Amino acid sequence: MFGLAGFSAVSIEVSNFMSGKICLELEGKPVCRQEEDIVISGEGTCVWAGEKKPCTWFGFQFDYKIAQDETAVECEWETSRTTTSGDIEEVLETNTTSGSYTIELEASKGHYIHYQYHLYKRLPAGQNLVTTTTDCSVGGTRAFNMTHHFIFPVF
Repeated sequence: MFGLAGFSAVSIEVSNFMSGKICLELEGKPVCRQEEDIVISGEGTCVWAGEKKPCTWFGFQFDYKIAQDETAVECEWETSRTTTSGDIEEVLETNTTSGSYTIELEASKGHYIHYQYHLYKRLPAGQNLVTTTTDCSVGGTRAFNMTHHFIFPVF
């Protein structure tokens, strides 16, 4: 599910928004199709805190027009299960259910792809569905939002 915002004083016009699994086999690595349910299968490789790990890539993409040459898109996420947040260099936070990140758009119009991943891991039966919602805004006005249901393998 996603929403869009139109032009205002500090604004962004978003079109062709799509979120879901990343197509690793395609040139440019776009989102494969709009989907909320993503199976964590570990078919990809990611660098997590300096180490290569199996993972599943997902993300979102959109075309945009902004009223100025650069705009910060502020995104806040919440998840239904505690998680560890990090990047290629380090673990940022452990046992968290929320976080934020900023996307810097540096041209008045263009196409943007945001890549994310979940590390492959097994979870107990009945605890393997993790729902994450993300709201992204510009100048306090919602630009788009999305919900993903991550389905992890069970042990």
